[in-house]
Amino acid sequence: MKDIEKAGNLLILMGWFTLVIVIATTILIGVGIFLGLAIFLPYVFEGMNKNEIFIFLMNLLIPTLLMSVICIKVGGAVKNNKKWAIISGVLIAVLSLPGFPIGTIIGLAALFYFFRDWRGNLKA
Repeated sequence: MKDIEKAGNLLILMGWFTLVIVIATTILIGVGIFLGLAIFLPYVFEGMNKNEIFIFLMNLLIPTLLMSVICIKVGGAVKNNKKWAIISGVLIAVLSLPGFPIGTIIGLAALFYFFRDWRGNLKA
């Protein structure tokens, strides 16, 4: 497997991981809020009614879902060696670095494979 394909697979992994975490977190927060099971959430959402909480959660959920779909699509295009996707993939990998620990690990590994492939293409 080429290095660029490994980088693409890492971006796809990051997209699926983000999707699973966001959906699980949203479900847990939603269940906690609407069933009253959460311990710290009443303090976080103090003074907000259920509609405001729902809008708040959607403002977190929709961009993150969009980002996970973008990661999956860009990762697939990187595996097909599309130039636009390689540039986008490097940008996504750099932006994922602050997401410690998983984003940092996957982002560093993706950058490693991107730049190793880039150096290999310069030598050829």
